[in-house]
Amino acid sequence: KDKTGAAYGYMNGTSQAAPVVTGSVALLMGAFPHLTSQQVVEILFRTANKNLVGWTNDNTWTYTDSSGKSHTLYTSSTFGHGMVDLDKATQPLGELTVPTGNTTAGPMLTYEDSGLTIPRNIFRRSETPIVGGIVVLDDYQRGFTVPTATLIKQVHHNPETFKRSFRSFMARKRKTAGLDDKLSFSFSDRSVTDDNLMGMGSVDMRLKLSDKQSVVFQYRSDVLGENNHFEQSLANPFLDMRESYGLTHTFQMNKLLAFSFGAQFGKNGFLEGDEDLDEEFNRSVQSFTSEVAYHPTSKITLRAVGGMLHEKEALLGLNGTGAFKTEDSQTYFTGAVIEYNPTDPITLSAAYYYGRSEMPKAGSLVSFNNVISDSFAFDAKHRFDEQKMLGLSFSSPLRIRQGTARFDLPVARDLYTDTVYREQMDVSLKPDAREYDLGLYYTHETENYDWRGEIMARFHPDHVADAKTDYRALLGLSLKY
Repeated sequence: KDKTGAAYGYMNGTSQAAPVVTGSVALLMGAFPHLTSQQVVEILFRTANKNLVGWTNDNTWTYTDSSGKSHTLYTSSTFGHGMVDLDKATQPLGELTVPTGNTTAGPMLTYEDSGLTIPRNIFRRSETPIVGGIVVLDDYQRGFTVPTATLIKQVHHNPETFKRSFRSFMARKRKTAGLDDKLSFSFSDRSVTDDNLMGMGSVDMRLKLSDKQSVVFQYRSDVLGENNHFEQSLANPFLDMRESYGLTHTFQMNKLLAFSFGAQFGKNGFLEGDEDLDEEFNRSVQSFTSEVAYHPTSKITLRAVGGMLHEKEALLGLNGTGAFKTEDSQTYFTGAVIEYNPTDPITLSAAYYYGRSEMPKAGSLVSFNNVISDSFAFDAKHRFDEQKMLGLSFSSPLRIRQGTARFDLPVARDLYTDTVYREQMDVSLKPDAREYDLGLYYTHETENYDWRGEIMARFHPDHVADAKTDYRALLGLSLKY
């Protein structure tokens, strides 16, 4: 006995087992009063600890004496299904599901592998966009709460992002080879090995149909990365693709006006994946674009673009699985680019792109409404001669300007009825801040070597208000032989 008079000891027999099991039944029925008596018994049997010395697969309890002789003491019909394990009995059992309606008898979504992945530089926020939790149901319709913070993942910068930028920085000029007056090829390789299907950066095959029409078949390992590195901020950000193939048809109406129409098919480039989890995001994307180029004078070029982007199970890279599964989305975009040459050595450029994205709700717990995104860029460069160039750029990468994610979440289930309580909330997709990039670059090209340098500062990197300014310096040297 202890000081309080309580006593402890080891005892056996049904007289001692009965109150333990009875108390366990009472505890389960109190915690989950909607369970039937048969379900309670089944749960106790299902979770009983059978990892006991002497327990065999034929449900017979055996005993081995000191001489090594085995004795049958009890069969399972008299001994039971094992030792009561209340810890397991009060944990979820079987496949977990998420109710989509107001009762436990309604439609369900699978909880396994459920999650929402937010791209590194579009929807970035300092904190998890929603708090609280969602209720999931086990095989016996028991409700268990899962924190939403464990289901929403904001992917950080992937080292592949810097590698892509560096490869583009070191890319050599495109080379052109003409087979005849109508057919020609141009391609670019990489000074840093690029891991892609064709082993090079890009390939274009141009077929001249007439003096005013031509068709170009394109392959790009990285669409945005294949633009001139120092002018990438002027490129259309909605065409962020990897391993893409495209076809463009161009009409040169006259010296002032030209039209082009194109289609591209590739892998989603808005999200590289999560390196920590060894996950690659390779959903497919397709785009259809049109462009009008107008040259009112020899010093001014105006370009207007428009088109549609179709993403497989994603919206600008944002994607979900399981209960948060996302469907296909469409983004309708437009943009304008102006180039002005006040004098021969100076070129001033500006670009603005705007997009509106849509994704219908298809039984998931989340839908997206009125998602508007945009980006802008300014670039000024001065050519001292054919070999030397100095440039200054100021830009803001693609960012959500307006839009909400509507969550329709089951937050609890009634203990006595089959009622499921739900909560709806609208969460702004607009990041905390806007990223601004300021860069200074210089190139020097000769017959024997090329060298280039760049210094860049990123203010509010990844559109996060409290993120420190990110500084980057690149210096490259290419030898020709």
